[in-house]
Amino acid sequence: MLRSMTGYGEYEEDTGDGKIRVEVQSLNSRFLEAQVFTPPELESLEPLLRQLIQKKVKRGRVRLKVQVDTHALPVPFDFERARRVLQQFEQELSDLSRIQLTVDLANLLKLQEFRRTRELPAALRERLLRAVRRALDRLVQARREEGAKLQEQIEKLLRRIEHRMKRIASLKKREIQEKREKTRQELEASLEEVDPDFLAHQLLSVSNRLDISEELQRLESHLERFRKILQGRAPSGRQLEFLAQEIHREVTTISQKSSSPKIVELTIEIREDVEKLKEQLRNVE
Repeated sequence: MLRSMTGYGEYEEDTGDGKIRVEVQSLNSRFLEAQVFTPPELESLEPLLRQLIQKKVKRGRVRLKVQVDTHALPVPFDFERARRVLQQFEQELSDLSRIQLTVDLANLLKLQEFRRTRELPAALRERLLRAVRRALDRLVQARREEGAKLQEQIEKLLRRIEHRMKRIASLKKREIQEKREKTRQELEASLEEVDPDFLAHQLLSVSNRLDISEELQRLESHLERFRKILQGRAPSGRQLEFLAQEIHREVTTISQKSSSPKIVELTIEIREDVEKLKEQLRNVE
């Protein structure tokens, strides 16, 4: 079954001394793009959070945000050390009256020298990872539900394409018969005597020029493959996009091999459906 690339999941948990909230949303993307946003205290967890995303999602732009409101978080900044360093600067430069010490707080907070590397408490770390997993599970479920809607629309388009293919196949037999008869009449009218072998060759040439049996056979094969992939579990968006392009190619060839206005009209309608199909597939994982 298909999964959409768009979805949303969230999870919130009260730890007893604060709350953990995780939000994750995904949008269309050609490949997997994982963005993780955490408080500074949790930056060390970001590589692991990206791995959790990669286990659940194979394609799409995923944005995961973790918010923590708990006193159990370690203080990420060594204020005491920063204070000592600034006091030392003031003492060393006190005899230089022309120099004034000004501190940009935003830049000071970014300095790695004053960042603490204390690890998260094990219990809090586990709660955080559990919250992220549950938010991701809800995202995946939302993508499945949206994928079911996409699949319904896609199968409807496939049925329309298949119906028009059958009409084309029926009309094509009539077109070839009419073209052969017209060719026969034109030759008999322009020549006093028509050589049977020459006539047979000309009629065969007409049949070959208008024949679309191979194109219809490939179309049928593409549609069969399409439906088989729809029933699978693996991410299939890129495979289906390729098949849609192949369907478009075969229908274009059929149009080029046809002189019947009705057949040409049907090929235009199929190509319109293929464009709608491609639009739907852009959102399939």
